[in-house]
Amino acid sequence: MRPSARRSIVAVRLALPVVLHTPHAAAAVALNIVQRYGPPGALFHWHKGAPETTAALCQAGYFLSVTPEVCYRERDRQLVQSVPLDNLLLESDGPWAYGGEFAGQRTTSALVARVAEEVAQLKGVPLAVVQEVTTANAYRLFGQTLPPAADQ
Repeated sequence: MRPSARRSIVAVRLALPVVLHTPHAAAAVALNIVQRYGPPGALFHWHKGAPETTAALCQAGYFLSVTPEVCYRERDRQLVQSVPLDNLLLESDGPWAYGGEFAGQRTTSALVARVAEEVAQLKGVPLAVVQEVTTANAYRLFGQTLPPAADQ
């Protein structure tokens, strides 16, 4: 049994979402497994799958995450442009070492702020929209309710 199938089965039993590292062709296999077992949610972390798989993930209501590579890698930039904001999460994937403007820097969660800026630019929306929607997405993935805004 594939690890993603085992994770999906456990996630269903515990009523938890499953987080899968499924780059490239592994994403299509994992999508089939997740659809078969039906956990309450799924995040395809560090997604680098084919456009058809990406579209199927989004249509199924699953999430995929983008890393600091979106700031310098065309493949990741195209991915963001093709995915609805309602299906995106942002991550640093530390301690992975990145290139581009991040070369030589320690990878920490602080890089997520730069990822959000780049996603906003690529989507043509204000940074605050990316921050709000992706935060709400994370809450939705884990079955949580977004707390009320501080100014309310």
